[in-house]
Amino acid sequence: MKFVNWFRVHNNADLKQFDFAEPLTQMKVMKLLYYVQGVSLAVDNEKAFPEKIVAWKYGPAVEEVHKKYIGQRNITGTISQEDLDDYHEIEHDPKLRIVVNAVQSSFGDKSAIELMHQTHHETPWKETPQSNEILPQLMKEFFLKEVVEVK
Repeated sequence: MKFVNWFRVHNNADLKQFDFAEPLTQMKVMKLLYYVQGVSLAVDNEKAFPEKIVAWKYGPAVEEVHKKYIGQRNITGTISQEDLDDYHEIEHDPKLRIVVNAVQSSFGDKSAIELMHQTHHETPWKETPQSNEILPQLMKEFFLKEVVEVK
């Protein structure tokens, strides 16, 4: 998934630059994907990516990401040319670049546990039965009202 690779490339750069940077985890990236999707729905009225966001015990999740990284805690790993291509593709899309950088800026310094607790207090996760899809309309309404300042 291109957005996971964007966050992996960004995290890899942080790990090289800052002693205090922590490797990206599967749990954290899934919360960041939830925020990317919600912000995109609120700002651009469209999904950033087609995969469903589901309400799991530990917060919003993307099953495809879990399946790809099953058994892995840290997912930064080695960055391939394909990963870099995904990063640059998002960076060259004006709408997606703004969304993903805003999410990284707002939530990227929080831990996976902080993000889990944060999402557990948000309407989309609270109102969705466990293991069901968090509906895009529910996310859009919440993000418009509580997260995004639309000008």
